[in-house]
Amino acid sequence: MTVKKIKVIQYGLGPIGVATANLVLTKPEMEIVGAVDIAKEMAGKDLGEILGRRKPLGIKVTDNAEFLFAKVPADVVIHTAGSRL
Repeated sequence: MTVKKIKVIQYGLGPIGVATANLVLTKPEMEIVGAVDIAKEMAGKDLGEILGRRKPLGIKVTDNAEFLFAKVPADVVIHTAGSRL
């Protein structure tokens, strides 16, 4: 039986967001499909680089949450950012 993966957007990539995203990557039933952070220096980088992974994940970080939500279907958003984002 094939189980549909839970599609996740990681919202916020500070220390807690990085830890959360790394945890999600260990869960076979979950798949990160997008990532957003207000930090302009993260925009355009591969999420794998931000997470300290050896290999790219093929997920580009964006600083535009509205665009991401409009373009990338997800089941869950994990919000680990401050209210100013």
